[in-house]
Parts: sequence; C-alpha cells; structure tokens
Amino acid sequence: MRRVQIAFLGVCLSLAAACGGAGAAGAGGASEPSGGEGGGSTVSSSGGESSAGAATGSGDDVAVLLVDVIAPRLCESLRGSFVGLPGDGGTTGPASGSDPTVGRWWIRECSASVDGDRLSLSIAGTGWTWVDRESMGFRVRQYLRFDATAAFRATMEVAYDRPHRIATIWMRPDADVTAAVTPRGLVQAEATNVMSGMLGGLLELTGSSASARAQQQVADEGSQRLRERFGSGFTVTFAMDNEQMDFMVGALARGQVPVRPYEAEAGVTWSVNQRMQLWPSGLDVIGPVLDGRGPQALDLELEEGEGLIVEAICAPEFERFYDQMLQGAQPTPPRGTRVMEFAHAGSAQRAVVPALGCPTLLLVTTRDGATLPARMRVRVTPADAPTATARAQQAATGPTVATGTTTPTTTTATAHPVRIQMTALTVSPQSATGSRWDMIGGEPDPYVIVVSIPGQREVQRTEAASDRHEVPLDAWLPGAFRPEDLPLRFSVYDDDVGSDELIGVVDLAPGQIPASGGEISLELRSQDTVPRTMGTLRVRVQPVQ
Repeated sequence: MRRVQIAFLGVCLSLAAACGGAGAAGAGGASEPSGGEGGGSTVSSSGGESSAGAATGSGDDVAVLLVDVIAPRLCESLRGSFVGLPGDGGTTGPASGSDPTVGRWWIRECSASVDGDRLSLSIAGTGWTWVDRESMGFRVRQYLRFDATAAFRATMEVAYDRPHRIATIWMRPDADVTAAVTPRGLVQAEATNVMSGMLGGLLELTGSSASARAQQQVADEGSQRLRERFGSGFTVTFAMDNEQMDFMVGALARGQVPVRPYEAEAGVTWSVNQRMQLWPSGLDVIGPVLDGRGPQALDLELEEGEGLIVEAICAPEFERFYDQMLQGAQPTPPRGTRVMEFAHAGSAQRAVVPALGCPTLLLVTTRDGATLPARMRVRVTPADAPTATARAQQAATGPTVATGTTTPTTTTATAHPVRIQMTALTVSPQSATGSRWDMIGGEPDPYVIVVSIPGQREVQRTEAASDRHEVPLDAWLPGAFRPEDLPLRFSVYDDDVGSDELIGVVDLAPGQIPASGGEISLELRSQDTVPRTMGTLRVRVQPVQ
C-alpha cells in the first residue's frame, strides 16, 4: 500500500500552500458537493485574496495540476505492489480500513497518461483470493488464482479540513470503468448433497461440469465486483500532525481518515497497517518493504489461528515461484530469512526486517498441520520509530533484530522476464497432404496448446474456433517467462470428431525475443519428413519491469 501512497505524498506537500490557503474557505464559506458521504470542496489555488486585476485560480486549476503531476509518477509506485483484496461481508466507510484482506492483486503492468483534464489509468496483474461460495448444491472453498485488468478515466479533487489538519485527494472515475477477471487453474465445485451430486453427473454428460460453470461464475462476478469497486473511486488522505499518508478504495468525507488496526501514535508513521486473514496452506505477501527507505520493522499480532511463520525473501525469487505455479508447475516455495514464528494466537512480536540487498517481500504462511484460518494485524514502520511496542520491548529485552535461520536469498542479474500474448492465428486452406481439413469439405477448427519444454508442462490451451482460417486471439499466457523457462512450443490442432489432427508446430526460443518487446510472427510447420508451412502464429512480447 505504501508504494501507492508515495506518488501522492509529493503532490499533497507541493500543494500544501493551496490546501492551507483554501482551508478557511473549505471550513467556512465553500460547501461540500451534493451527495453527502464522500463529498468535499475543491480548493482554490489562489491562496485567498487577490489584488485588483490579478487573475485568480480555481479548484479546476488544482484538479488539472494534480492530474499533470500524478500521471507520470503513478505507475512507478503502483507497479510491483501487492494490493490487498477484501472478503465478503466487509464494512463500509472509514471502518473498512480494519477489515481483513483475504488475497492480493499483484500489479505487474501499468499505463498512466493525461487525457484532457482527466487521468487515464490502465493496470493489470495476477493474484489470488479466498473463495467460499455455495450455489445450487455445489460449494467452492479454495484459494483462486486469477489474472485481472482494469482501465478508467478519472477526475481529481483536493480539499483541506483545517480544524483536523487533514488534506484529502479524491480520484473520481467516469462511468465507463472496464474490468475483467480470468480465473487461472482449477475451480473445484464439490457437491454438498446427493441430488447435487447427481446433477453434477448429468452436467458432465452434456459436455459441461459444475466446476466449469463455477469458473465462469467466478469470472463474471469477479469482473463485476472489480468494476463496482473501481467505480466507487479512491481517497488519499494526509494527516498534517503526524505526516501520515493513507489510501483506500471508496470515497471518504473531507476530514475523515481510514480506521486502521494499529491506532495512530505520536511520532510514528507506517508504510503498512492492515489486518490479514490466511487459510491453511495459503500464503500472503507484505511489501516490498525495503526499497530505499532505510531499516524497517514489522509489528505483528496473531489474533486467531494455530501458528504462523514470516520469512523475508527477495522479490525476484517470489516472482519466479509464483509464475511457475501459474504455468502449472509445483515449485518448492522459496525459503528466506526467518523473521518471526508464532506457536499460538494471542501473542505479538516486533522485529527488524533483515536487509537482503534486494527489494524485499515478507512471505506469511501458516504452520504445517494448521486446520483453522489465521487472522493477524500487521504494521511496518521505520526501525527506530518510537512505537509503544518498541518501547516495551526495549525496556524488557533490548531491540530485536532478525538474524535469520536460513541462508538469505540472493539474486543475480538476468534478462527481464516477459509476458507473452497470442494475438492472431492463420491456418493454411489445405492440410499438409493437400486435402480439405474436414471429411465433408469443411474449414479447420483450430486451437493452440502451449507447452514449456524445459518445464515439461502444459501452460495454456485455447478454445477451438469453428470453421476459421483466420482466428483473432487475445490470449495472455499465465505469469511471466524467463530465459530458463524457454523455449515454449506452440502446437496447433484441428478439432475433429474422433482424433484431432496436428496442423503445425513452432517453438519460441530466448534468442527470438526482442529486448524491448514487440510483435513476432512465428511460422507453423508440419511434422512431415519434409516440413511444410501451415500458417502463422502472431505473438506479442512485453517485458516485465
């Protein structure tokens, strides 16, 4: 969350004079816009009185200035961040700042620009969330991995509550927010009674299944919820008294700040302050926590559960681990430096995050054998922050520093990982033998299977396109790929009754990938003794920064 806030900190401070100058107007004559909750007066950029003949500023001037300042900085702060995802049945308004997160959206792609007087933002990434739903006698209860994209245009407003010394920035999206969620991996829908078990068997006979329908429902509901949440806007607050920046989805009223699990303390600013819930065999990520801000310390209180482990790892190691999971492998979880371990609920610890010489993530997992979910509150502050926990700890035992029980993870300089998207497929009008594709003279029904040759696993499979020589595709492969994950083999088949016919094959090797990304045209070749060109597959390569 802190990475999201950094972009706004400089903006709010640079506008401090404007915020302060308009404070009297905001607290007195100017009124909040109609609509009640979440409203706030946009401030004047003039700072109060103006001399005769001088041009005066307006709230619109400040809004446009915000857009111009934020647009070039926003993606630098968003990219690489892990955004907490709320569960069902949460609260609204400031109190939602203490609701537990049940998953993460890892922002890996971001594009921001100025569009007139609006900020245009497009973000994409992968993630995971806990799903516990029951419908029509079937229940889905698991961690779900997904890809998600969102895009919108938004106006900016700023206001200052002078009595409480709280500056507020609102980002208000237009109505045309777009968002899409694509589940990755299996969605397991289990029958909860005999009748639903019989229904599941009937669905299988019709070529469908309860799990397939659950996957589609998850995609539809996830996309709708993401559109609704982004459509509600965003609020950034800055408390002048303790210089604390905060950020949340939704609109807060002027002067309101989110309620966080750890209450504000004099002289203490935090970069993370949230509640998390973690189910057995799951994982959660905090960070990056070390990116040039100096030594940081983690406060964690285990409120519920049967134990917990926190380790510090280098971000590239986690990225590789999670990409391999998305691509169907079963990699060994990365091991880093032990920071904390809890044997039972009702205890709290504070430890300095070890410096690993890399962007650092804190990986949180339940202990082996846990059967109950763990709920915790976490906070990351500068290591020398005078928190109540730190003072009590120093009085009892002196400062605690994580020395680590495992070898710290190290990273080496390698080529940037890349995202790969299949964009278009063209198939020859005739098969390799010169005949039509179908027995009755029909057109091919092509689909693509993507396999990682080093990983010896299937990565992606597209749906068959009926009777098409030219097939537009918009199929992003899951996760990101590194040189050691390549080559990838793309095999194109014709979907036939009985056995499917192989149309052609092509490999994508590391040496074929442009350093700056771009479009590549791959030539499909038959597998005959004398291979023939059977079409082309176009792919787009995008480096992950």
